Amino acid sequence: MNIVHLDIKLDNILMSAKGTYKIADLGFSRLMSTIHGEDVPEGDSRYLALELLSNDPNAELPDLKKADMFAFGILLYELVEGRRVASNGDEWHSL
Repeated sequence: MNIVHLDIKLDNILMSAKGTYKIADLGFSRLMSTIHGEDVPEGDSRYLALELLSNDPNAELPDLKKADMFAFGILLYELVEGRRVASNGDEWHSL
């Protein structure tokens, strides 16, 4: 559907009364065709892919679908480890 969420994190995963998981908080979600350069919103820094942290206005727009997958990977890592990942430092950089 070419939609990116851009704020995937544990706080935005909800479980319904029937046990179905749903992604919530679509405030940063965008159609890929409408995002240009500096228009990329940034969610929680723990879940931001390194490509989204570039301050270079001339840098090519990263593949934001991959940024969502990175955030989902961090979310899964936190579930397995049973703790939150720091928003910076050695652990975050190694991930």
